[in-house]
Amino acid sequence: MRPSWWWCWLLLVTGAASVVGRSRRAGGDEAEDGVLSLRILAITGVQLTQLSLVVVFFFWPMLNMTVLSLFACLRLDNSVQPPFVADALGLWWELDMNQQCFTGYHWKWALAVGVPGVLLVCIALPAALAAFIWRNRTHVDDSYFQLHYGFLVRSYRKDRAWYEAVVCFQTSAVIAISIFTAQTHLHYQALALTGAFALMGLLLAVFKPHA
Repeated sequence: MRPSWWWCWLLLVTGAASVVGRSRRAGGDEAEDGVLSLRILAITGVQLTQLSLVVVFFFWPMLNMTVLSLFACLRLDNSVQPPFVADALGLWWELDMNQQCFTGYHWKWALAVGVPGVLLVCIALPAALAAFIWRNRTHVDDSYFQLHYGFLVRSYRKDRAWYEAVVCFQTSAVIAISIFTAQTHLHYQALALTGAFALMGLLLAVFKPHA
């Protein structure tokens, strides 16, 4: 497991323990009261949700790189004429150079973990973030929203508060380009990244999201 994953889990576990501890202290001697217990449970759920948002936001590039690297393949040898022999023809998995891409257990990992991971991290999470901010677009200036979710919208105008989801999509796109064009000529990779950055600049010019 990568060191960054250890930090991610450490933040989640310590944060969850802190939230639960504060909730228990808030209950005091009235912990047996059903209404108070439900309130504590609701507060704990909200705080755990906020903690998860902060952790995912902080580790967003790493999450994208992890799920997309399940499809990262390298070409080691090219076909040669006798008497030379190419021992490693085809594409090989970047995370395990002894495993050919899309054969053996790499095929299982790509289907079982890679495809759901890409759908979740690169598509579902930014879409959910956009939906969450859009649903609360009338409350982005409220003190409660600013206190708990202000880091998501503070850099943007009120009517462009959802633009953080666009930034998440852009991050995923740049990482995907850098991974999947690694086997192409350097000029093609530079051209693809230049096109992506040009599109980002165009979106900034059109939407003018920053306050």
